Amino acid sequence: MSRHALTLHPLRRLGPPIVVLIILAALCVALTAPLASAATVQEALLTMTSDEGDWVGAGQTYSYATSTGDTFGSSTTTTAAAVSANVHADNGDWWNLDFAAPQGQTLAVGTYDNAIRAGFPDRGAAPGLDVGGNGRGCNTLTGSFTVTQVTFGAAGTVETFDADFEQHCEGAEAALRGHLHLVNDPPPPPLQIGLRIEAGGSVDRAGVATVRGTITCNVPTTVYVYGVLTQRPNRFAHANSYYSVPVACSGTTSWNFEMSTTTDVPFRPGPAQLSVDALAFDPASDVQVRDSESATVRLAP
Repeated sequence: MSRHALTLHPLRRLGPPIVVLIILAALCVALTAPLASAATVQEALLTMTSDEGDWVGAGQTYSYATSTGDTFGSSTTTTAAAVSANVHADNGDWWNLDFAAPQGQTLAVGTYDNAIRAGFPDRGAAPGLDVGGNGRGCNTLTGSFTVTQVTFGAAGTVETFDADFEQHCEGAEAALRGHLHLVNDPPPPPLQIGLRIEAGGSVDRAGVATVRGTITCNVPTTVYVYGVLTQRPNRFAHANSYYSVPVACSGTTSWNFEMSTTTDVPFRPGPAQLSVDALAFDPASDVQVRDSESATVRLAP
């Protein structure tokens, strides 16, 4: 089961009717757009210069970097159509930046002219741009941005992104111009698990069988191992048992089941059929990973 969090940021200073429309539009996008995949930023830089009269930048210059203690985050859509970034600066400033290709396209290196505000579902062939923060944002905007570098990871993360942008609020001539540079840690390898059943088991005088095996994983995680053991000492008798156990897997880890029959027939020395399933969730992506194995196990006294 995937678990995703919705982060709420302070509302920008907008008129009441506009606020309602924007909130409704944002909810529609959140419910219908592909889920974004977040990544921890290893190295980032944001510089911005605001013209006098620019509402968002208030005519000031800004500079933020991970090297000076500012915190950056980034995400992309599952189709790599957009890149979003956020900055929580050490001095208390916060900014959100969105860059989107025209609908149906993947964001790539190149210049995107005639951009309008990102996040509205009716952009059509227009690229999307939206830079705001510190309680200020555009109701409508025009602008452009040039992507000089962008690479996406196999897990749908942003690995590198460099862009220069220019934004004009409400059709004003004054502009906010800036440069964003991101380098993210590459995503971890996807979880892989491998299940193995030992050919030899045991059974005690009370008819309790013990079977064993190993589970191998390339990423430490909890693996849930489920087993079904059946035995037919003759064509009239049937011994059967079910068992499950969580295994804290790291590398190659052993597991074992002690299985009492659920029928009136106890397990006995000799061959038995064991089916085992292993289930785990990738710690990075929350994707379910499974493996299964069936084997004849010889129960020794």
